[in-house]
Amino acid sequence: AVGEKAGDLQAQMQDAADFYEEEVLESTDQMLAYLEPALIIIASLFVATLLLGVYNPLFQAIRYMGE
Repeated sequence: AVGEKAGDLQAQMQDAADFYEEEVLESTDQMLAYLEPALIIIASLFVATLLLGVYNPLFQAIRYMGE
């Protein structure tokens, strides 16, 4: 309403768009900052599971050979 009365609606809308775009970017950066460590932990657990799946039968085979 103020922009319409002043005849400067486009500039007011651009200011609002710039403000909300910055808010979205900051929120996204903050969310990714929290999400990144969780993804690293999940990836580490996945790799550990794969390693155990490969090495466990290998160690069992070596143990049976020694008997």
